[in-house]
Amino acid sequence: MSGGEIFIPKLPSMYIVDLVKALGPNTKYHVIGIRPGEKLNEALCTKDDSHLTLEFKDYYIIQPSTIGENKRKDYSINIKKEKAKKVANNFEYNSLTNKNKLSVSEIKKLLKNS
Repeated sequence: MSGGEIFIPKLPSMYIVDLVKALGPNTKYHVIGIRPGEKLNEALCTKDDSHLTLEFKDYYIIQPSTIGENKRKDYSINIKKEKAKKVANNFEYNSLTNKNKLSVSEIKKLLKNS
């Protein structure tokens, strides 16, 4: 960390219904729909920040948009000497498009181990 950057780990997503099933397979629930102001998905890297976002194997970095003391840190190589890739324009990392989704059995395993 140098200051100002944002680290976003690449983590799996899950559906709330699957979490309910993992907590209690016989639990009854009622879907009421989305309410005003609610979001269905969480965006961690937004399209607006795609020009500042770098991708590493296990995480993304959103670089600071301002430059302090007329110096710009090179965020493209981490402490492990891994090189980052620039993400595509309009890239977004969110829970809807995340391909890594936990199944009910995976959620149960996580809950059991916590």
